[in-house]
Amino acid sequence: MLKKIENNFVYILFLIFSIYILFLNIIGLREMVVLKVILTIIMSFLLIFLIKKIMLYKNKKYIKIISILLLILDFILMLYLGYKLRVDFSWDYGIVQSEAINYGINGNISRENLIYYIKYPNNRLLFATLAVIYRIVNFVLGVTAQRYFVYVSIIIGSFLITLSYFLTYLLAKKYKDENFGLVVLIILSLMIPLLSYSAILYSDTPSLFFFPLILLLYLKYKDNKKLIYLLLISIISVIGFEIKATIIFAFLAIIVDIICNNKFIDILKRVFIMLIIFVIAHLIFSASMNKVLKITDSDIDRYNVPYTHFVMMTLNESGGFNEDDVVFTNSFNTKKEKTNENIRVIKERLNNRGVLGTLHHLFIKKMIRTWNRSDFAISDYINRYPIKKNYLNNIIGESGDYFKYFKVYTDAYYLIIIIGLIMSYFKKNKDINILIMMIILFLTMFLTIWECNSRYVVQLLPIIVLLSLSGWVNTIESRK
Repeated sequence: MLKKIENNFVYILFLIFSIYILFLNIIGLREMVVLKVILTIIMSFLLIFLIKKIMLYKNKKYIKIISILLLILDFILMLYLGYKLRVDFSWDYGIVQSEAINYGINGNISRENLIYYIKYPNNRLLFATLAVIYRIVNFVLGVTAQRYFVYVSIIIGSFLITLSYFLTYLLAKKYKDENFGLVVLIILSLMIPLLSYSAILYSDTPSLFFFPLILLLYLKYKDNKKLIYLLLISIISVIGFEIKATIIFAFLAIIVDIICNNKFIDILKRVFIMLIIFVIAHLIFSASMNKVLKITDSDIDRYNVPYTHFVMMTLNESGGFNEDDVVFTNSFNTKKEKTNENIRVIKERLNNRGVLGTLHHLFIKKMIRTWNRSDFAISDYINRYPIKKNYLNNIIGESGDYFKYFKVYTDAYYLIIIIGLIMSYFKKNKDINILIMMIILFLTMFLTIWECNSRYVVQLLPIIVLLSLSGWVNTIESRK
């Protein structure tokens, strides 16, 4: 009974969401609309042709070889894009990278820089990992120039994106077969905005592989019911949570699925184990990081930014990051003062907008900001302080002479992906579908009450593509 309720509720809600996103993206087409529509139609027919050819191909050995070669080519392409599109340090990416490099060279972190990680503890693990890697690079190669560490970050970023592609390929194989895995890899290889994120090693790229990995482990658990997989999911979710908090949505989707598909006693045992392991692992990790970085309780009370700050920012004019809001929150001396003042401003902004104004802000303005950018903000980030401008900056950078043509491609690509998400509604017997849909819906609901940015969708792109292509493939095959 619960399973039926879960399926019906999630599928219907996801269908509404997908249609709404498609509507927002269609009305959001501005420049060169006719060309974008024509390209979308052409690319759709090419996708149908590709799916028909690959899904009917019988030689699994060649499919596997082609898939491996494609992963290698993707990695090489990411290295190239990362090198060409590398930028000088700015925003949080620059803070984490520059401080990790400083630690790699000098072996210490200043008190001033440490305050940043007290304010934003979500970046501690990324900093600590890069600091150790850069320390090893400095020790082995003896390099101190910033550019060498940037090259290392591009290699790491390219590897992590490629790893997410590989795990998504395994997930696609689990969903259907080798042929479907290759289709997913080919379409991921054409997602230039995601490939281009190899230039910027921030939390978005390390978080990419956690979603397919967690889903693979859960499907493995469903095959043999061994609790070790649930334990691994809990521990990996904690590690992922410390890099990008939204990874918890994969964990929550699994909890919901367990509740809806098991008897009461089994639910108690499995959910209890997962939650206990998650909480314990999180507490141990947080305490360990605080000890290593020498962060005290008084430091946390003085400098930590409360969650209410991000809810307050979601209600500012843009619904996203705002420097004035940051200055405002940091102007208070204790966490309690910050929280109280944030809540006061939240109430003020809600009252100023009223019910209708708030609904418009949350479900139109913020949805557009999050889901209506087919380049997922990479064109903005690589446009900030490019180290050496070249033809790729002129195409992918949003101030480039040929950026409008790049947008023609990304808009058409994105429309095809969204259409596939709508199609996925009509195939309701796959565990992967319902899990991915729940993760997307959880993220969507979260970003309506949190400071949002289209970059926050990046971590879901591989599994979004998988879900979309399941819609395309199942629709094409059902018409045979």
